Amino acid sequence: MENRIFIGVDGGGTKTKAIAINENGAVLGRNTGGGINFYTIPMDKARQTLKDILDGLIAQVNIPGYDSLYIGMSALDHLSPPELLAEFCGDVFDPGKTVMISDVLASLFGLTLGKPGVMLISGTGMIGSAIDTNGKLLISGGWGYLLGDEGSCFHIGQEGIKAGIRDHEGIGIHTELLQRIHNYFGIEDTRDLLPYIYRKEKVNDIIADFAQEVIAAYRNGDTAADRIIQQTLDLLVSVCINLIDKTGASDIKVGVYGGLFENNRDILSRFERMTQRHRPNIHVVLPQIPPEIGVILYGIQENKMKNREGIRDNILNNAI
Repeated sequence: MENRIFIGVDGGGTKTKAIAINENGAVLGRNTGGGINFYTIPMDKARQTLKDILDGLIAQVNIPGYDSLYIGMSALDHLSPPELLAEFCGDVFDPGKTVMISDVLASLFGLTLGKPGVMLISGTGMIGSAIDTNGKLLISGGWGYLLGDEGSCFHIGQEGIKAGIRDHEGIGIHTELLQRIHNYFGIEDTRDLLPYIYRKEKVNDIIADFAQEVIAAYRNGDTAADRIIQQTLDLLVSVCINLIDKTGASDIKVGVYGGLFENNRDILSRFERMTQRHRPNIHVVLPQIPPEIGVILYGIQENKMKNREGIRDNILNNAI
């Protein structure tokens, strides 16, 4: 056996994870770095960030290189068209041995291995995806922070800041979010928020991180924060139910991924209860197979790699 080396990447808006696996299913190493979403940062910066992550991974595991690079990209809905893949690869990565798909498809494939199912990602951004009974990929959300990105941590953070501003100006309900804004951004005057927000790079990441302050206020019983979380969950449940119905399947898996669900199990439980009011038999799960491995499984399957079933089983048995 050749024992080829595959690198899988989960390219988020804030954080990127990479893993190196050989075809025997052995995990050779992992590395993390900043976000590579080329809609929120320039393409060349996204490319360089990924290069730094992979250079660190290759040095860590002491390998000369890799045979295939599989990228789950938060900037995409589906499989990358060839011209976009070539643009992203530039003169750094070889497009001939690189596959780039959406991160939600990577997560979904890891959950169902191509069978019908639903996946929701709520991290810096929000996107939902499903595979129907005909194998067709369905997408909902993923509009990016400039178009609202409802259901995302960015949207939660943004709405929390807006609620605090309304309190400051006397046109909204009193909320502890106003004081949390002062503490989080290190300001004394609320209007000092302006230069902090408009002069910072990666402000979408900063606002998305403020979602944890909103969630903390929600847990304290803050009315404004509770409304924001409720509206967010209402939207996520609507997206989930809509995708479930579109699959045409009666028994499917619903997976959730991203910081909102992974880091806040109380919110995850609330989401599951709300979903089950509409579809009592649905069981919501955090996928056991992370997207950086899911994208490798997708690439091996879609490339019709020789002995792909055996390689897939090796990875499932040894790398998870």
